[in-house]
Amino acid sequence: MDDFNLMISTTMYLIGSFWLLLGAVCYAQDLVSPPCATKILEYATHTLPLHGKLQQSDAFIYVDIDDDYIHKLLEFIKEEGFQPPPYFRSPNKVGAHITLLYPDELRNSPLINIQEINQDIDFTLQECLFVHPPMWEEMQRICIITVQSLQLDELRKKYGFPQKAHDFHITIGVTPK
Repeated sequence: MDDFNLMISTTMYLIGSFWLLLGAVCYAQDLVSPPCATKILEYATHTLPLHGKLQQSDAFIYVDIDDDYIHKLLEFIKEEGFQPPPYFRSPNKVGAHITLLYPDELRNSPLINIQEINQDIDFTLQECLFVHPPMWEEMQRICIITVQSLQLDELRKKYGFPQKAHDFHITIGVTPK
Protein backbone atom coordinates (compact mmCIF):
# COMPACT_ATOMS: atom_id res chain seq x y z
CA MET A 1 0.00 0.00 0.00
CA ASP A 2 1.49 3.36 -0.95
CA ASP A 3 1.78 6.26 1.50
CA PHE A 4 -1.24 8.11 0.13
CA ASN A 5 -3.57 5.09 0.48
CA LEU A 6 -2.22 4.40 3.96
CA MET A 7 -2.90 8.01 4.93
CA ILE A 8 -6.47 7.82 3.54
CA SER A 9 -7.12 4.50 5.33
CA THR A 10 -5.81 5.86 8.62
CA THR A 11 -7.86 9.04 8.27
CA MET A 12 -11.05 7.08 7.52
CA TYR A 13 -10.40 4.84 10.54
CA LEU A 14 -9.97 7.86 12.83
CA ILE A 15 -13.08 9.55 11.44
CA GLY A 16 -15.05 6.32 11.87
CA SER A 17 -13.88 5.95 15.46
CA PHE A 18 -14.91 9.54 16.20
CA TRP A 19 -18.40 8.96 14.76
CA LEU A 20 -18.87 5.74 16.71
CA LEU A 21 -18.01 7.57 19.93
CA LEU A 22 -20.15 10.58 19.04
CA GLY A 23 -23.10 8.37 18.17
CA ALA A 24 -22.87 6.59 21.49
CA VAL A 25 -22.78 9.93 23.32
CA CYS A 26 -25.68 11.39 21.32
CA TYR A 27 -28.01 8.50 22.06
CA ALA A 28 -26.84 7.67 25.56
CA GLN A 29 -29.36 9.92 27.24
CA ASP A 30 -32.97 9.08 28.03
CA LEU A 31 -34.46 6.95 25.28
CA VAL A 32 -38.14 6.83 26.18
CA SER A 33 -40.93 5.17 24.25
CA PRO A 34 -43.87 7.62 24.22
CA PRO A 35 -47.38 6.41 25.15
CA CYS A 36 -48.48 6.88 21.54
CA ALA A 37 -45.53 4.95 20.04
CA THR A 38 -47.62 1.97 18.96
CA LYS A 39 -50.22 4.19 17.28
CA ILE A 40 -47.51 6.18 15.47
CA LEU A 41 -45.78 3.05 14.18
CA GLU A 42 -49.04 1.38 13.13
CA TYR A 43 -50.22 4.49 11.30
CA ALA A 44 -46.88 5.03 9.56
CA THR A 45 -46.45 1.37 8.61
CA HIS A 46 -49.91 1.11 7.08
CA THR A 47 -50.31 4.53 5.43
CA LEU A 48 -46.88 5.99 4.60
CA PRO A 49 -44.37 4.80 2.00
CA LEU A 50 -41.47 2.73 3.32
CA HIS A 51 -39.03 4.03 0.72
CA GLY A 52 -37.52 7.26 -0.51
CA LYS A 53 -34.90 8.60 -2.94
CA LEU A 54 -31.25 9.08 -2.09
CA GLN A 55 -30.38 12.78 -2.46
CA GLN A 56 -27.40 15.06 -1.89
CA SER A 57 -27.49 18.62 -0.64
CA ASP A 58 -24.50 20.91 -0.24
CA ALA A 59 -24.10 19.66 3.32
CA PHE A 60 -25.12 16.02 3.59
CA ILE A 61 -26.49 12.90 1.89
CA TYR A 62 -29.95 11.69 2.84
CA VAL A 63 -33.00 9.71 1.85
CA ASP A 64 -35.80 12.10 0.89
CA ILE A 65 -39.04 10.65 2.26
CA ASP A 66 -42.69 11.65 2.19
CA ASP A 67 -43.27 14.85 4.20
CA ASP A 68 -46.33 13.21 5.74
CA TYR A 69 -43.89 11.55 8.14
CA ILE A 70 -43.95 14.96 9.79
CA HIS A 71 -47.34 16.38 8.70
CA LYS A 72 -49.34 13.34 9.82
CA LEU A 73 -47.25 11.91 12.66
CA LEU A 74 -46.76 15.25 14.42
CA GLU A 75 -50.51 15.20 15.15
CA PHE A 76 -49.91 12.29 17.57
CA ILE A 77 -47.43 14.30 19.70
CA LYS A 78 -48.51 17.95 19.33
CA GLU A 79 -50.24 17.99 22.71
CA GLU A 80 -46.88 17.21 24.33
CA GLY A 81 -45.39 20.41 22.91
CA PHE A 82 -43.72 19.00 19.79
CA GLN A 83 -43.41 21.07 16.64
CA PRO A 84 -41.90 20.43 13.21
CA PRO A 85 -38.09 20.19 13.09
CA PRO A 86 -36.43 23.51 12.12
CA TYR A 87 -35.25 22.14 8.76
CA PHE A 88 -38.89 21.47 7.86
CA ARG A 89 -40.42 24.89 8.48
CA SER A 90 -39.54 26.69 5.24
CA PRO A 91 -40.13 25.68 1.62
CA ASN A 92 -36.44 25.64 0.62
CA LYS A 93 -35.43 23.17 3.35
CA VAL A 94 -34.87 19.43 2.98
CA GLY A 95 -38.04 18.26 4.76
CA ALA A 96 -38.63 14.74 6.05
CA HIS A 97 -35.51 12.60 5.60
CA ILE A 98 -33.18 9.90 6.86
CA THR A 99 -29.54 11.00 7.01
CA LEU A 100 -26.99 8.68 5.41
CA LEU A 101 -23.86 10.86 5.73
CA TYR A 102 -23.63 13.88 8.03
CA PRO A 103 -21.92 17.18 7.09
CA ASP A 104 -18.90 16.49 9.33
CA GLU A 105 -18.41 13.09 7.74
CA LEU A 106 -18.39 14.61 4.26
CA ARG A 107 -16.18 17.54 5.27
CA ASN A 108 -13.59 15.23 6.80
CA SER A 109 -13.45 12.67 4.01
CA PRO A 110 -11.86 12.65 0.58
CA LEU A 111 -14.12 13.73 -2.26
CA ILE A 112 -16.58 10.98 -2.96
CA ASN A 113 -18.99 10.58 -5.82
CA ILE A 114 -22.07 8.74 -4.62
CA GLN A 115 -23.24 6.90 -7.71
CA GLU A 116 -26.56 5.89 -6.14
CA ILE A 117 -28.03 9.43 -5.97
CA ASN A 118 -31.72 9.27 -7.06
CA GLN A 119 -31.85 5.53 -6.32
CA ASP A 120 -34.87 4.21 -4.39
CA ILE A 121 -34.01 3.21 -0.83
CA ASP A 122 -36.25 0.88 1.19
CA PHE A 123 -36.47 0.89 4.97
CA THR A 124 -38.49 -0.62 7.80
CA LEU A 125 -39.72 1.23 10.86
CA GLN A 126 -38.38 -0.02 14.19
CA GLU A 127 -39.21 2.11 17.25
CA CYS A 128 -40.71 5.47 18.12
CA LEU A 129 -38.70 7.23 20.84
CA PHE A 130 -38.42 10.50 22.73
CA VAL A 131 -34.74 11.43 22.99
CA HIS A 132 -32.94 14.16 24.95
CA PRO A 133 -30.20 15.03 22.42
CA PRO A 134 -27.09 16.37 24.18
CA MET A 135 -25.47 17.37 20.86
CA TRP A 136 -28.50 19.44 19.71
CA GLU A 137 -28.27 22.02 22.45
CA GLU A 138 -31.26 24.15 21.49
CA MET A 139 -33.64 21.17 21.73
CA GLN A 140 -35.04 19.73 24.93
CA ARG A 141 -36.45 16.60 23.27
CA ILE A 142 -36.87 15.13 19.84
CA CYS A 143 -39.28 12.44 18.71
CA ILE A 144 -37.74 9.97 16.29
CA ILE A 145 -38.65 6.79 14.51
CA THR A 146 -35.67 4.51 14.16
CA VAL A 147 -35.41 2.74 10.83
CA GLN A 148 -33.47 -0.18 9.47
CA SER A 149 -32.13 -0.27 5.91
CA LEU A 150 -29.63 -2.77 4.59
CA GLN A 151 -29.16 -0.53 1.55
CA LEU A 152 -28.00 2.37 3.74
CA ASP A 153 -25.68 0.12 5.74
CA GLU A 154 -24.18 -1.18 2.48
CA LEU A 155 -23.71 2.36 1.10
CA ARG A 156 -21.84 3.50 4.20
CA LYS A 157 -19.59 0.45 3.91
CA LYS A 158 -19.10 0.82 0.14
CA TYR A 159 -17.87 4.41 0.51
CA GLY A 160 -15.58 3.67 3.45
CA PHE A 161 -17.69 4.96 6.34
CA PRO A 162 -18.11 2.87 9.50
CA GLN A 163 -21.40 1.39 10.57
CA LYS A 164 -23.34 4.01 12.49
CA ALA A 165 -23.18 3.82 16.28
CA HIS A 166 -26.89 4.62 16.48
CA ASP A 167 -29.83 3.80 14.28
CA PHE A 168 -30.84 5.60 11.14
CA HIS A 169 -33.89 7.63 12.05
CA ILE A 170 -36.60 10.07 11.03
CA THR A 171 -37.09 13.08 13.30
CA ILE A 172 -40.80 13.77 13.38
CA GLY A 173 -40.91 16.53 16.01
CA VAL A 174 -38.89 18.65 18.40
CA THR A 175 -39.47 20.58 21.63
CA PRO A 176 -37.10 23.57 21.88
CA LYS A 177 -35.56 24.56 25.21
